Amino acid sequence: MAHGYAHKQRGTLHFACGLAAGGFLAAAIWAGADDPFFAMHISLSALFLFLSGCFIYLHVYDEGDSLSIRFGPIMIFGTRIGYDEIASVAVSRTTFWDGVGVHSIPFVRAVFNIRMGACVLVTLKKPCGLLRVRHIKIGTDQPQRLADFLTARVLDVQRRRGHRVESA
Repeated sequence: MAHGYAHKQRGTLHFACGLAAGGFLAAAIWAGADDPFFAMHISLSALFLFLSGCFIYLHVYDEGDSLSIRFGPIMIFGTRIGYDEIASVAVSRTTFWDGVGVHSIPFVRAVFNIRMGACVLVTLKKPCGLLRVRHIKIGTDQPQRLADFLTARVLDVQRRRGHRVESA
């Protein structure tokens, strides 16, 4: 039985948000308080500064009966996947078309990554969540370690529930 998993992967997405915040702040200063768009520039600067604090790292960790995926240190964005909901796990890669961050294509897949590259593709037994996704790509710089952990947890859940488990 696996004894827990926790990993934080740092990314560069927060730099892009910080640059956008700085750009909007510079535009507000350049335009001056009399400009009709001053409040909008200040608001957008604050929004992007807040978002930069949300996307400094991706924290993936075991919660006993589920895997938690959270962006941080301001942990607003993320999800939780119950081990009993997982049908299969495979090492994969995110592409340019998958993008960076947290997003999904309704009825197809969700992506949680902090940078492009290695990931673990989790296929669920049935569509779940608000957008009814069946596949979840979890970005990580330790794809084999995460895939092995998830496979062990899924097999453990099946054994505890009395399902017949085929050895690979």
